[in-house]
Amino acid sequence: MATGIVSSSVRLHHLNAIADALVAIALLSWFVLCAMNLTRWMVFRHAVLADLRDPARAFGFFTFVAGTNVLGADLVADGHVAVGSVALLIGTLSWICLGYLIPWTCVVGNRERPLLVRLNGLWFLWVVACQSVAVLASLLAVQIDGRQDGLAFLGAVAWATGLVSYEAIAILTALRLIQYPVSPADLTPPYWISTGATAITVLAGAHLADVTAPMTNALHALIVGLSLVAWSFGTWIIPALLLTGWWRHIRAAIPLRYDVSYWSIVFPLGMYSVASDRIGVVAHVEVIRWIGYHATWIALAAWTVTLGGLCARMGQLLLRR
Repeated sequence: MATGIVSSSVRLHHLNAIADALVAIALLSWFVLCAMNLTRWMVFRHAVLADLRDPARAFGFFTFVAGTNVLGADLVADGHVAVGSVALLIGTLSWICLGYLIPWTCVVGNRERPLLVRLNGLWFLWVVACQSVAVLASLLAVQIDGRQDGLAFLGAVAWATGLVSYEAIAILTALRLIQYPVSPADLTPPYWISTGATAITVLAGAHLADVTAPMTNALHALIVGLSLVAWSFGTWIIPALLLTGWWRHIRAAIPLRYDVSYWSIVFPLGMYSVASDRIGVVAHVEVIRWIGYHATWIALAAWTVTLGGLCARMGQLLLRR
């Protein structure tokens, strides 16, 4: 997810060599992660089933949907429409299955109460998964003749579902923060996905606005207007997230060392840069495009630093062994 969207971000600024390298890394990573998760299912099936029942971890499975569709969008932008179509098929089917399975297994079918205390930033991945389907469907709607209306319909439904899901999860998050004590240790990096979810909502809306079809024509003004609202709110919460980082690592002195969850900061930064550029074009607001341009370099720097942390951590583990 993080590498794919940073690739899209730098490609907007014609850094094609860097973008192609990032796409290659993202594609390789997708296959490696699929193989590792399949192996985990075969060898440690009980652990996978336990994750599906755990409200604090289950929503992480939506990363498969989002990662597949973000990578597919990257490949479509590079001219690989057929591969992007396969990615949309995989992403849509997994989105539908997980969209019903996960809320049932970890919320409705879970006897643990209260559940709010287990809520975290990973829940916003449900929104990201919805909007990733909308992004890829709308991109393909422009590329494939004869399928435009159907793809636009799928994109609009996924976009609206993601928008309503964001509102619901945001309310639940607010209730969790109000009703239960919050320590610096609780404010983990995945809470950044909240702004990534608004950003991908904006990106999906911007792409849908470019599609001419009955569904998108009927919703055009609403899509653009709500996308600008989502961009504004997503921008507003970034300083709050930075303050939580200061509270966690400076005030509470929690060590800042590599953890896989830090990729959940890179993804929102990359998505914010791309979304700002696209909605700036659609809405003809140059200041938003200007913000998106500068956010690209922040996202690329964050990706580089996080990758460096990953490599250093792997080196430490290999030396220990």
